[in-house]
Amino acid sequence: MELERKTKEKDKEKQIQEEKEDYEKLNQQVKLAILGDGKAKLKVVEMLNPLIKYSIKRYCPIYKEYQDLYQDSVLIVLNCLENFDQKRSFPKYVKSYLKYFLLDTFRYLSQKPDMDSKDKEGEDILEKIEDNINIEKEFERKLENIALTKAIKELPPRQRQIIVLYYLENISIKEIGQKMAISKWTVVSAKKKALKKLRSKINDNR
Repeated sequence: MELERKTKEKDKEKQIQEEKEDYEKLNQQVKLAILGDGKAKLKVVEMLNPLIKYSIKRYCPIYKEYQDLYQDSVLIVLNCLENFDQKRSFPKYVKSYLKYFLLDTFRYLSQKPDMDSKDKEGEDILEKIEDNINIEKEFERKLENIALTKAIKELPPRQRQIIVLYYLENISIKEIGQKMAISKWTVVSAKKKALKKLRSKINDNR
């Protein structure tokens, strides 16, 4: 049981670390692209390709227009690089632009009398996009994991230890109190304060 718990903890830590590294790689490419690096711009588009495809499928599923929609979406990503405020999250910034552009396009195209939202060729293309992965939520989850890890590290030592023991190591309030030689109510109070700080920090990053 103890070995299984530690294995899960290590797997979780590894996953968070990998996600953090992926996000940092994207940020690095975004910074280079903003400075005019053509290869970095292509790399940013490549890294956000799953988000582009998912957004088309969700917000403008007019299959015969897929190729044009994809090209327009790539141009939006490149345009976002020109106007990006680096204080924000670039994936979320792009996601917002893609959403409103594709919804507007869908409304416009849907009004055309000859527009059939389904055709075999386009349907085949979109079927290749994985249905079982919500790319939008996946990006948000990764960003929140990174923000949460950073926020936990910034907590006071006692609060940080309690959060780690309770949520990551699944130790009860009573056992934490015994382990740290403090009362059960001190643990509860410290955990409550820590959670309030974590929520505040994560909301600030959104």
